[in-house]
Amino acid sequence: MYNFGSITSRFISPILRQDVKCFGNDDCFALAFGIPGIFMILVGVICTIANRYSVAAQIKGTTLLDVFTCIWHAIVTKIKSRKSTQIKQRHWLDYSADKYGKKLVWETRVIINVIVLYLPIPIFWALFFQQGSRWVFQAVRMNGDIGFYTIKPDQFNVVNPLFVLILIPLFEYVIYPKLTKIGIRTALQKVALGMAFAGLAFLTSAAVESQIDVKLLHMGWLIPQYLLMAVGETLISIPLMHFSYAEAPSSMKTILQALRMFTVGLGNLIVTIVAGSKLIESQMYEFILFAVLMFVDMIIFGLLAKRYKTLDVNVHEKIDNK
Repeated sequence: MYNFGSITSRFISPILRQDVKCFGNDDCFALAFGIPGIFMILVGVICTIANRYSVAAQIKGTTLLDVFTCIWHAIVTKIKSRKSTQIKQRHWLDYSADKYGKKLVWETRVIINVIVLYLPIPIFWALFFQQGSRWVFQAVRMNGDIGFYTIKPDQFNVVNPLFVLILIPLFEYVIYPKLTKIGIRTALQKVALGMAFAGLAFLTSAAVESQIDVKLLHMGWLIPQYLLMAVGETLISIPLMHFSYAEAPSSMKTILQALRMFTVGLGNLIVTIVAGSKLIESQMYEFILFAVLMFVDMIIFGLLAKRYKTLDVNVHEKIDNK
Protein backbone atom coordinates (compact mmCIF):
# COMPACT_ATOMS: atom_id res chain seq x y z
CA MET A 1 0.00 0.00 0.00
CA TYR A 2 2.91 2.34 0.72
CA ASN A 3 4.15 2.09 -2.87
CA PHE A 4 0.65 2.54 -4.33
CA GLY A 5 0.29 5.74 -2.31
CA SER A 6 3.78 6.83 -3.31
CA ILE A 7 2.97 6.40 -7.01
CA THR A 8 -0.19 8.49 -6.69
CA SER A 9 1.49 11.24 -4.69
CA ARG A 10 4.55 11.50 -6.92
CA PHE A 11 2.42 11.80 -10.02
CA ILE A 12 -0.28 14.19 -8.79
CA SER A 13 1.68 16.54 -6.48
CA PRO A 14 3.85 18.02 -9.28
CA ILE A 15 0.68 18.73 -11.29
CA LEU A 16 -0.89 20.54 -8.34
CA ARG A 17 2.32 22.49 -7.80
CA GLN A 18 2.98 23.60 -11.36
CA ASP A 19 -0.34 23.61 -13.23
CA VAL A 20 -2.46 25.26 -10.53
CA LYS A 21 -2.05 28.94 -9.62
CA CYS A 22 -2.88 30.27 -6.16
CA PHE A 23 -2.25 33.30 -3.91
CA GLY A 24 -1.19 35.35 -6.92
CA ASN A 25 1.71 33.05 -7.76
CA ASP A 26 2.37 31.12 -10.97
CA ASP A 27 2.48 27.88 -8.96
CA CYS A 28 0.76 26.45 -5.90
CA PHE A 29 3.07 24.75 -3.42
CA ALA A 30 0.38 25.24 -0.76
CA LEU A 31 -1.94 22.89 -2.63
CA ALA A 32 0.81 20.40 -3.46
CA PHE A 33 1.72 20.04 0.21
CA GLY A 34 -1.67 20.86 1.69
CA ILE A 35 -3.70 18.05 0.10
CA PRO A 36 -1.29 15.27 1.21
CA GLY A 37 -1.31 16.88 4.67
CA ILE A 38 -5.11 16.79 4.78
CA PHE A 39 -5.10 13.14 3.75
CA MET A 40 -2.60 12.33 6.50
CA ILE A 41 -4.85 14.00 9.08
CA LEU A 42 -7.82 12.06 7.68
CA VAL A 43 -5.89 8.79 7.95
CA GLY A 44 -4.99 9.62 11.54
CA VAL A 45 -8.65 10.24 12.39
CA ILE A 46 -9.74 6.99 10.70
CA CYS A 47 -7.06 4.99 12.52
CA THR A 48 -8.06 6.54 15.85
CA ILE A 49 -11.70 5.63 15.30
CA ALA A 50 -10.86 2.12 14.08
CA ASN A 51 -8.63 1.57 17.09
CA ARG A 52 -11.64 1.92 19.38
CA TYR A 53 -13.24 -1.12 17.73
CA SER A 54 -10.13 -3.29 17.59
CA VAL A 55 -8.81 -5.70 20.18
CA ALA A 56 -5.06 -5.58 20.76
CA ALA A 57 -3.14 -7.84 23.11
CA GLN A 58 -0.89 -5.84 25.40
CA ILE A 59 2.62 -7.25 25.19
CA LYS A 60 5.13 -6.20 27.81
CA GLY A 61 8.37 -5.33 26.09
CA THR A 62 11.68 -3.70 26.83
CA THR A 63 11.97 0.04 26.21
CA LEU A 64 14.85 1.80 24.50
CA LEU A 65 15.55 3.56 27.79
CA ASP A 66 16.03 0.17 29.49
CA VAL A 67 18.61 -0.77 26.87
CA PHE A 68 20.50 2.52 27.14
CA THR A 69 20.57 2.50 30.95
CA CYS A 70 21.73 -1.13 30.93
CA ILE A 71 24.59 -0.25 28.57
CA TRP A 72 25.52 2.89 30.51
CA HIS A 73 25.54 1.11 33.85
CA ALA A 74 27.74 -1.65 32.42
CA ILE A 75 30.27 0.88 31.06
CA VAL A 76 30.43 2.85 34.31
CA THR A 77 30.70 -0.29 36.47
CA LYS A 78 33.41 -1.78 34.27
CA ILE A 79 35.48 1.42 34.55
CA LYS A 80 35.06 1.45 38.34
CA SER A 81 35.98 -2.24 38.54
CA ARG A 82 39.50 -1.48 37.34
CA LYS A 83 40.17 0.32 40.63
CA SER A 84 38.43 -2.25 42.85
CA THR A 85 38.62 -5.91 43.74
CA GLN A 86 35.32 -6.64 41.97
CA ILE A 87 35.24 -9.96 40.12
CA LYS A 88 35.98 -9.49 36.41
CA GLN A 89 33.13 -10.39 34.06
CA ARG A 90 33.46 -12.37 30.82
CA HIS A 91 31.56 -9.73 28.83
CA TRP A 92 31.45 -6.00 29.58
CA LEU A 93 27.63 -5.98 29.59
CA ASP A 94 27.63 -8.59 32.36
CA TYR A 95 28.51 -5.78 34.77
CA SER A 96 24.82 -4.77 34.58
CA ALA A 97 23.50 -8.22 35.44
CA ASP A 98 23.19 -7.57 39.19
CA LYS A 99 21.04 -4.46 38.64
CA TYR A 100 19.09 -5.25 35.48
CA GLY A 101 19.04 -9.04 35.44
CA LYS A 102 20.69 -11.58 33.18
CA LYS A 103 17.75 -11.65 30.76
CA LEU A 104 17.95 -7.96 29.84
CA VAL A 105 21.74 -8.12 29.66
CA TRP A 106 21.64 -11.04 27.25
CA GLU A 107 18.95 -9.47 25.07
CA THR A 108 20.94 -6.23 24.96
CA ARG A 109 23.94 -8.24 23.76
CA VAL A 110 21.76 -9.65 20.98
CA ILE A 111 20.63 -6.17 19.99
CA ILE A 112 24.17 -4.76 19.92
CA ASN A 113 25.28 -7.76 17.90
CA VAL A 114 22.78 -6.79 15.19
CA ILE A 115 23.31 -3.02 15.46
CA VAL A 116 26.94 -3.45 14.42
CA LEU A 117 25.62 -4.67 11.06
CA TYR A 118 23.56 -1.49 10.75
CA LEU A 119 26.62 0.78 10.78
CA PRO A 120 27.22 0.71 6.99
CA ILE A 121 23.52 0.91 6.05
CA PRO A 122 23.12 4.76 6.22
CA ILE A 123 25.41 5.11 3.20
CA PHE A 124 22.90 3.19 1.09
CA TRP A 125 20.07 5.47 2.20
CA ALA A 126 22.27 8.49 1.46
CA LEU A 127 22.36 7.30 -2.14
CA PHE A 128 18.73 6.20 -2.22
CA PHE A 129 17.22 9.55 -1.23
CA GLN A 130 19.11 11.42 -3.90
CA GLN A 131 16.42 10.14 -6.24
CA GLY A 132 14.33 13.03 -4.90
CA SER A 133 17.06 15.65 -5.17
CA ARG A 134 20.13 15.16 -7.35
CA TRP A 135 18.38 12.91 -9.85
CA VAL A 136 15.48 15.36 -10.12
CA PHE A 137 18.00 18.08 -10.97
CA GLN A 138 19.21 15.80 -13.74
CA ALA A 139 15.66 15.46 -15.05
CA VAL A 140 15.24 19.26 -15.03
CA ARG A 141 17.88 19.47 -17.76
CA MET A 142 16.32 16.70 -19.85
CA ASN A 143 13.42 16.31 -22.28
CA GLY A 144 10.28 14.75 -20.78
CA ASP A 145 8.12 14.72 -23.92
CA ILE A 146 6.45 11.35 -24.56
CA GLY A 147 4.13 12.53 -27.33
CA PHE A 148 0.78 12.86 -25.59
CA TYR A 149 2.22 14.26 -22.33
CA THR A 150 5.32 16.05 -21.05
CA ILE A 151 6.66 14.49 -17.86
CA LYS A 152 7.61 16.98 -15.17
CA PRO A 153 11.08 16.45 -13.65
CA ASP A 154 9.81 15.61 -10.17
CA GLN A 155 7.13 13.34 -11.64
CA PHE A 156 9.77 10.96 -12.95
CA ASN A 157 10.26 9.76 -9.36
CA VAL A 158 7.12 7.69 -9.87
CA VAL A 159 9.21 5.00 -11.57
CA ASN A 160 10.86 3.97 -8.28
CA PRO A 161 7.76 2.68 -6.44
CA LEU A 162 6.47 1.34 -9.75
CA PHE A 163 9.63 -0.71 -10.23
CA VAL A 164 9.52 -1.90 -6.61
CA LEU A 165 5.93 -3.17 -7.00
CA ILE A 166 7.05 -5.18 -10.02
CA LEU A 167 10.33 -6.39 -8.51
CA ILE A 168 9.00 -7.70 -5.17
CA PRO A 169 7.01 -10.63 -6.63
CA LEU A 170 9.61 -11.10 -9.38
CA PHE A 171 12.37 -11.53 -6.82
CA GLU A 172 10.27 -13.72 -4.55
CA TYR A 173 9.25 -16.24 -7.20
CA VAL A 174 11.98 -15.97 -9.84
CA ILE A 175 15.18 -14.19 -8.81
CA TYR A 176 15.69 -15.54 -5.27
CA PRO A 177 15.48 -19.20 -6.38
CA LYS A 178 18.10 -18.39 -9.03
CA LEU A 179 20.32 -16.65 -6.48
CA THR A 180 20.04 -19.64 -4.15
CA LYS A 181 21.56 -21.84 -6.85
CA ILE A 182 24.68 -19.67 -6.97
CA GLY A 183 25.08 -19.52 -3.20
CA ILE A 184 23.30 -16.27 -2.30
CA ARG A 185 20.83 -17.52 0.29
CA THR A 186 20.98 -15.43 3.45
CA ALA A 187 19.50 -12.01 4.08
CA LEU A 188 22.95 -10.52 4.71
CA GLN A 189 24.23 -11.80 1.36
CA LYS A 190 21.26 -10.18 -0.35
CA VAL A 191 21.93 -6.88 1.44
CA ALA A 192 25.56 -6.87 0.25
CA LEU A 193 24.38 -7.58 -3.31
CA GLY A 194 21.87 -4.73 -3.04
CA MET A 195 24.67 -2.35 -2.11
CA ALA A 196 26.50 -3.34 -5.30
CA PHE A 197 23.42 -2.45 -7.35
CA ALA A 198 23.17 0.94 -5.60
CA GLY A 199 26.79 1.65 -6.50
CA LEU A 200 26.13 0.68 -10.12
CA ALA A 201 23.11 3.00 -10.14
CA PHE A 202 25.32 5.96 -9.28
CA LEU A 203 27.95 5.02 -11.82
CA THR A 204 25.12 4.99 -14.36
CA SER A 205 23.90 8.40 -13.19
CA ALA A 206 27.45 9.71 -13.57
CA ALA A 207 27.55 8.45 -17.15
CA VAL A 208 24.21 10.14 -17.92
CA GLU A 209 25.44 13.35 -16.28
CA SER A 210 28.48 13.41 -18.53
CA GLN A 211 26.19 13.39 -21.57
CA ILE A 212 23.73 15.97 -20.23
CA ASP A 213 26.54 18.50 -20.18
CA VAL A 214 26.95 18.28 -23.98
CA LYS A 215 23.49 17.54 -25.35
CA LEU A 216 19.77 17.39 -24.54
CA LEU A 217 18.80 13.86 -23.53
CA HIS A 218 15.38 12.33 -23.01
CA MET A 219 14.35 11.45 -19.46
CA GLY A 220 14.11 7.85 -20.56
CA TRP A 221 17.89 7.65 -20.13
CA LEU A 222 17.28 7.90 -16.37
CA ILE A 223 15.37 4.61 -16.31
CA PRO A 224 18.46 2.33 -15.94
CA GLN A 225 19.71 4.12 -12.81
CA TYR A 226 16.23 4.12 -11.24
CA LEU A 227 15.86 0.41 -12.03
CA LEU A 228 19.26 -0.42 -10.52
CA MET A 229 18.40 1.54 -7.37
CA ALA A 230 15.00 -0.18 -7.13
CA VAL A 231 16.76 -3.56 -7.34
CA GLY A 232 19.12 -2.41 -4.58
CA GLU A 233 16.19 -1.30 -2.42
CA THR A 234 14.40 -4.61 -2.93
CA LEU A 235 17.53 -6.56 -1.96
CA ILE A 236 18.26 -4.43 1.10
CA SER A 237 15.07 -3.09 2.66
CA ILE A 238 12.91 -6.23 2.79
CA PRO A 239 15.61 -8.83 3.68
CA LEU A 240 17.04 -6.52 6.34
CA MET A 241 13.60 -5.98 7.86
CA HIS A 242 12.99 -9.75 7.99
CA PHE A 243 16.48 -10.37 9.38
CA SER A 244 16.04 -7.76 12.11
CA TYR A 245 12.68 -9.16 13.19
CA ALA A 246 13.98 -12.75 13.22
CA GLU A 247 17.13 -11.94 15.20
CA ALA A 248 15.53 -9.70 17.82
CA PRO A 249 14.31 -11.10 21.16
CA SER A 250 10.52 -11.11 21.49
CA SER A 251 10.60 -8.15 23.89
CA MET A 252 12.87 -6.06 21.64
CA LYS A 253 11.52 -6.50 18.11
CA THR A 254 10.06 -2.99 18.05
CA ILE A 255 13.31 -1.48 19.35
CA LEU A 256 15.40 -3.13 16.66
CA GLN A 257 12.99 -2.06 13.92
CA ALA A 258 13.13 1.51 15.26
CA LEU A 259 16.94 1.44 15.16
CA ARG A 260 16.78 0.10 11.60
CA MET A 261 14.64 3.08 10.63
CA PHE A 262 17.12 5.34 12.42
CA THR A 263 19.67 4.39 9.75
CA VAL A 264 17.30 5.93 7.18
CA GLY A 265 17.43 9.26 9.00
CA LEU A 266 21.22 9.09 9.20
CA GLY A 267 21.32 8.54 5.45
CA ASN A 268 19.35 11.75 4.93
CA LEU A 269 21.73 13.58 7.25
CA ILE A 270 24.76 12.39 5.27
CA VAL A 271 23.23 13.72 2.04
CA THR A 272 22.56 17.08 3.69
CA ILE A 273 26.14 17.38 4.95
CA VAL A 274 27.75 16.37 1.65
CA ALA A 275 25.44 18.57 -0.44
CA GLY A 276 25.86 21.52 1.90
CA SER A 277 29.64 21.30 1.98
CA LYS A 278 29.89 21.63 -1.83
CA LEU A 279 33.33 20.05 -1.78
CA ILE A 280 32.90 18.82 -5.35
CA GLU A 281 31.65 21.26 -7.96
CA SER A 282 31.14 18.67 -10.71
CA GLN A 283 27.90 16.73 -10.30
CA MET A 284 29.34 13.84 -12.31
CA TYR A 285 32.33 13.45 -9.99
CA GLU A 286 30.06 13.70 -6.96
CA PHE A 287 28.04 10.77 -8.31
CA ILE A 288 31.28 8.82 -8.80
CA LEU A 289 32.31 9.66 -5.22
CA PHE A 290 29.04 8.28 -3.86
CA ALA A 291 29.44 5.14 -6.00
CA VAL A 292 32.94 4.56 -4.61
CA LEU A 293 31.67 5.12 -1.06
CA MET A 294 28.94 2.57 -1.71
CA PHE A 295 31.38 -0.08 -2.93
CA VAL A 296 33.70 0.52 0.03
CA ASP A 297 30.65 0.36 2.30
CA MET A 298 29.66 -2.94 0.69
CA ILE A 299 33.09 -4.42 1.49
CA ILE A 300 32.87 -3.26 5.10
CA PHE A 301 29.38 -4.70 5.44
CA GLY A 302 30.56 -7.98 3.89
CA LEU A 303 33.34 -8.26 6.46
CA LEU A 304 30.96 -7.52 9.32
CA ALA A 305 28.43 -10.02 7.97
CA LYS A 306 31.12 -12.70 7.68
CA ARG A 307 32.02 -12.24 11.36
CA TYR A 308 28.40 -12.13 12.50
CA LYS A 309 27.24 -15.00 14.68
CA THR A 310 23.63 -15.38 15.76
CA LEU A 311 23.11 -15.32 19.52
CA ASP A 312 20.35 -17.57 20.81
CA VAL A 313 17.61 -15.19 21.94
CA ASN A 314 15.97 -17.92 24.04
CA VAL A 315 18.94 -18.64 26.29
CA HIS A 316 17.55 -16.51 29.10
CA GLU A 317 13.89 -16.54 28.02
CA LYS A 318 12.81 -18.32 31.20
CA ILE A 319 15.03 -16.46 33.63
CA ASP A 320 13.11 -14.84 36.45
CA ASN A 321 14.38 -11.30 36.92
CA LYS A 322 12.87 -11.06 40.33
